[in-house]
Order: sequence, then C-alpha cells, then structure tokens
Amino acid sequence: MAIELTPSDPDFPFDLSRMYMALVVPATYPTLRASDPILEVQIANKEIPIGVKRNIEVGFAKHVRGTALAAIEAGKPEDIPSLEDYVDWLDHNLELLMQQKPAPTIKFTTYSGPSRPSMLKGVEDTAVNSHTSNREDDLSPTHVPSTLINNPHTTSALRPPVSRPVRRPQNDAPSSVAPAVVTSGAENPRRSNELRQLERRFRGNYAVLSDAPGGETIVRLDITLTDPDMQPLDIFHITSTVKVARSYPASPTTSAGAFRLPAMSLELDKDLILGRKGKPSRWQPAEGRQRYLDFVCRRFGEHVLESPETTLLHHLNWLDRWLFSMLSTPPPEQQTPTTCAQEQPQALGTPVPLPALPKASPRLFDDPESTKSWVRTISIDEADLPAGMADLELTADASGSESAVSNLEEYQEDNAGEAGEFSKPARRGTEIRFVTVNLVGVSLAHCTLLNLAVRCARCKNMVELRGILPTMQNGKDNQLWKACDSCSTILGVRFRPDWIVADISTLGFLDCSGCAPTDLLPSKISLSCETCAMADDDGGGGDPTPPKKLEDVVATVSMGSATSLNCRTCHARMSVSLQEPQFVRLVSGVPLGGDASTAQISKEVDRLRKTKVNRREELARLGVVPGQPLPDHGACKHFRKSTRWLRFPCCSKAYPCVTCHDEKEDHEHEFAQVMLCGHCAKEQRIAKVEQSGLCIGCGAQVIKKVDGNHAFWQGGMGVRDRVRMSRKDTRKFQGIGKTVAQKNVATPKKQT
Repeated sequence: MAIELTPSDPDFPFDLSRMYMALVVPATYPTLRASDPILEVQIANKEIPIGVKRNIEVGFAKHVRGTALAAIEAGKPEDIPSLEDYVDWLDHNLELLMQQKPAPTIKFTTYSGPSRPSMLKGVEDTAVNSHTSNREDDLSPTHVPSTLINNPHTTSALRPPVSRPVRRPQNDAPSSVAPAVVTSGAENPRRSNELRQLERRFRGNYAVLSDAPGGETIVRLDITLTDPDMQPLDIFHITSTVKVARSYPASPTTSAGAFRLPAMSLELDKDLILGRKGKPSRWQPAEGRQRYLDFVCRRFGEHVLESPETTLLHHLNWLDRWLFSMLSTPPPEQQTPTTCAQEQPQALGTPVPLPALPKASPRLFDDPESTKSWVRTISIDEADLPAGMADLELTADASGSESAVSNLEEYQEDNAGEAGEFSKPARRGTEIRFVTVNLVGVSLAHCTLLNLAVRCARCKNMVELRGILPTMQNGKDNQLWKACDSCSTILGVRFRPDWIVADISTLGFLDCSGCAPTDLLPSKISLSCETCAMADDDGGGGDPTPPKKLEDVVATVSMGSATSLNCRTCHARMSVSLQEPQFVRLVSGVPLGGDASTAQISKEVDRLRKTKVNRREELARLGVVPGQPLPDHGACKHFRKSTRWLRFPCCSKAYPCVTCHDEKEDHEHEFAQVMLCGHCAKEQRIAKVEQSGLCIGCGAQVIKKVDGNHAFWQGGMGVRDRVRMSRKDTRKFQGIGKTVAQKNVATPKKQT
C-alpha cells in the first residue's frame, strides 16, 4: 500500500513536510508463527539520505517483530496491533528514528575509460569500482571486481575484442595542488582528498607550512565564525594551525602503544583573534585567553578521537558550532599545565575529565528556525536532562528503538504523582529562563498565570496570549488556543511551570503550535515567604500552639523591574526581580491537541466565522459592494475631498473619518491601521498605501503624497497654497490685514 505520512508533531525539527512510503503487508498477516514474514515499510523520499531511510525501515521492523513475538509468546495472537496502530507508532517515533547515526551504505559507481574509435584492438571497457560512502580509505586495488569476460561469439566484424579492464588512478591531483600534498595523498587517498577539500573551502586563507614525507602536514587556516552567539564575545575571525597525522584517519599511538593520539590536532594563538571589522578582539576573560584556548584544543582532540569517521571539514564545522559553548564557560582546572601541541595523551579506555559536549554528526536538513534571533536551539546533552531522559537517542544496534521507548515510559512512570501535584516538568519544548533573578525574603516562586506575546509562524504577526493557566503533572491539560488576527491561523500554547529559587532561574517550559514566543508580558507569580518557611521548619520549640497556615502571596510581576509586597502571615517584606527573559528551544515539546483543545479551537473557528459574517453584513448595510465605489466615493460631511474609509480596531467598524466614529459610538476611537478604497472598496493596510499613495486594487490615488506645503487633506485633493486655493475657501483671504513686523521685511544693510 502507498501511504503519504505527514508528521503530526508541530515541532518536528526536520525539513520534511510529507513522507512517502510503501507498506508491504504479507499474506500471513496477522502472523501466527515467529517464522512468518513480518510487516515492513519502504521509504521513497529522495531528499532523505539512504542511511536514514535504512534506520527508519529497520526501526519499524524491530518494533513490528517485537510486538508480534510478545503476543505469540503470551498466547494471544489477537493482541497484535493493527496496521493503523503501526503507522501511528511510526508517526510518533519518526523524529527519534531520524536522529540516529545514518547506517553505513555501499555505493557502486561506474567508471568509463577514454574512447578510442581508431583502435581495432585493446579497447578498454567499463570497470566497476565498489566503495563505501564514508570509508574510502579502507579500499585497495584488490577490492575491485573484474567481472568483464571476453565474448568469443561476436556477431559484428567491427566490434573489437574485449580485454581485461584497467583500473584508473583515483588520485589525479589538479595542477594547482602543491606537490607535497600529492606525494602524501599517494599513500592515503582519503587524506589527500580531504586536504584538497579544505583548500577549496579556505581558498585565500589556506597555507601549507610543512609537509614532510615522513611527518605530519601542518596547515594554517583563517576561520571566519558563523555562530551569531559569538557577537557578545567580539570574536569573528581566528587563525588556527591544523596538524594532520600521516596515518590519518587512523589515530597514531605512542611508542609503547598504551596511548592514543588524535589524528588531527589544533593550535590557537591568543594574539591572532580578530573582532568586528578586522580589529583586535576585545575579549579578555579574567583567567586569560590562553587557558580557554588550551581547553578548546584539548576538547577538539578528544572530539577527533571520538569521531574517526568524520572528515576534516566536519571537524572544523564542529569547532565553529561549539566554540561559543567552550569559551563562555570557565575551563576546568588542570593538574599539570599543558599546551595545545603537547597535551597529555589519552589512555585507551580512560575518560578525560572534560565537560560533555555532543558528538558532531552531519545534519540531515537545514533548520529554518536556526536563523531566528529570538530562538536558540541546543542539544539534548546541553539541556541537562534528568536521569532517564538523556538516553532517548537511538542507536543502530538491535535494541535501539525499543530501549528509547522504554526509557521514555520509565521516565513518565518515575515522575508520576498525584493529580494536580506540582512536580518537576520534563525539559522539553521551549524553556523560559532569566539572566538575573533577585529574590529577597522569598524562598520559592512559581507562575500561576502566564501572559505571553508570540509570533505567528505563517504571517509573522505579533499575537498576545493572556491567561495561560499552568499544566501540572497528571493534572488538567490547560491549553490556550487563539486565532491570529492577520491570517486566522490557530495558535496553541501549553505552559508547564517550574520552581524559581535562588540558583534556578527557569520559569517553566512552553509547548507551542504554529507560533514561537517572543516576549514575556506581566504575569502572576506566587511567592512563598522565607521567614514563614524557616519558622515552620523550627517545629515551634515545643509550643503547643498549632502553627499558622502558610499562605502564598500572588503578585503581578513585570519583567525588568522589582516588585515588592508584604507577607500576609508575618508581614515581612518580600521583593522579586526577574531580568532579561530568554526563550531557549530544547528538543520537541509535548504534542498539543486532544480533548483539551477541541472546545477552544471550535470556539475560535466560530468567532472567526461570525466576525467575517458580521463584517460582510455591516458592509452590505452601508452599501459597500466589493469592486464598486463607496457611497459618495468615501467622502463625508466633515471631509468632502476624502476618498477612503477607515476601519477602527477599537470596534472593528468602518467609518469615513474619526469624527463620524465618535458621533455614533460610545467610546473614543483608536488609531486606524486599515482603510477601504473609495473607488473599489478594496480593504488594505494604510502603511502599504502610504508608500505610493495608490490603491493596491484599482490603482487610483487615495493619498496625495506630501509635496512641500501644497498637500492639505491627507485623503483628498485640497491644497494650502493661497494662489491655487479656491475663492470660495475662507482661508484664501484670512490674515491679509495683519500687521507684519518691519524687522522681518527690512532690507539688510550694505557692507562697506
């Protein structure tokens, strides 16, 4: 069966709108024996790499076989899931399957020799050269199969005899490559190819310092950093020295063979760091530059040891991606001072005490939200997940997908509590954290009502979501859904609160659908008095009087300013200040929807429908027909030369002018942003019309561009020039008899 699967997760991180696959159902389904064929899928998307397709197919097959065997062993074949259940499982676990390391593949490429039509004998035919996509260095001439057999029964006299194919050399270096690199590449094809790849990548900044036949290759590179987070550190260009061992990609060992050295090492000079516009960088940490750079070099060497299959260019891309994380945190203390070039080698099987950073893996698809300045994407390892959540990443072994699903289920069971109980939320979705949190007289704080400003993912319009109730563990799922005022897209948000204490600055986590958070509006925060909490911990000192009931104080806290109030029990002074909120995107959040959202979405859809119906009825009542002129071409008794109507956001009604609005409504008008053309009744935004003064529908002039003092009516054709003004206008002859000071009209004195 051909199936088109659309990922249901709104926060699906990969650029995959639809997945096309074939569901192969065996004739014995549902199977009754363990030896029967099982259900399988075949992915048809060309944009998905082959290794990732293989992971999806293998993971699905493992899940099908595991569930079928479990039902057969239990003696209940009827418990085997249906086809719909299997497809739903694939939809829910598609992200986990695609996050695996791509499976190794084999690629067969055909090489053809040069054509020689003048030869009658010894014509070279096609040779097939098999090699793997990621391990080209493991090949040798003995791996090339010779399958071409001479055909003695030829039927054409012009067909030359076929001989054994001659293998073409793979290391034909271009003339622009230095002879030293070609010599070294003859020993290792992959090493030579990747060095040439670096030279093409860093064209004007690539210089070979040394390439001895029996030693390592030393290259100097000027790296331009692309991470936007490096701007606060004022680091844009950094000069590095890269050393590639002769045995690359194999890691060399010491003479004793007990230590393993990285095949690619890095050296950074503290004096060769440039900031904005090529000027010396202003980055001066308290511990000194060299200590941070030494830590970066050591961590880079460890990464090379951990990822031997990664290319030289991918190693440098990893450095560009994680350099900010390594420079923004103080490096660990070293027992023995070492340098980047002479670092202590890592013993086999002995871990190096360095902060854990994720391994570099080629990204399958580009993330469109990575270019958004208000969103920061981090990995699972950087997110400091609780125990049990860090193992969610699947591997390519036999128990990969099953172990990941079981870890997720164990985490949910371990964190399960009573309904509505406040517990630690899962670190998923978008985290709300503050740069600075000041709590005076407050022991604990958490948000009870969140007000948020989000940006619509479709039209980039700002929408305010107010009154978001928190969703507690095993409690009511409080989702808030609202339609965008610009494009009518339904936006959804769920808020999972967290505790705020002196050392924890996380307000909670957001699960968003169709939007991204941009700003935190004044929200209600519940504060626990520190004095009352300490008195309650003392136990009363043997006092038989029962302790007072602790009561939290709820206050509306604005971001960026301090809020002070008194405790209602002990009247102690409390103060809270939350500075610089940040929205940090973690892994995909908990999916929205279900019964908790059905009623709100239906309500918003009905509201949009009624709004459109009311607007059409209002325009019909006023005599507005799309494509035809407005009554009196948009003019009114207050502005006779105006050719437009205004739609006021305070009541969503259209009036010719602000005076007409104030006369018929019981509230004061708000500044209008939308207008109706008086010639064609086209509704459009005023800001777009003001650019040219012409209607976007019919092209008529509705706003006359300001030209000196000649423009009088913004929406009409009136003027202020007394010469061009009509004699019927009372302003034409006003002020003629006024006395003019002689000082302003006096002739200046001649200079002698």
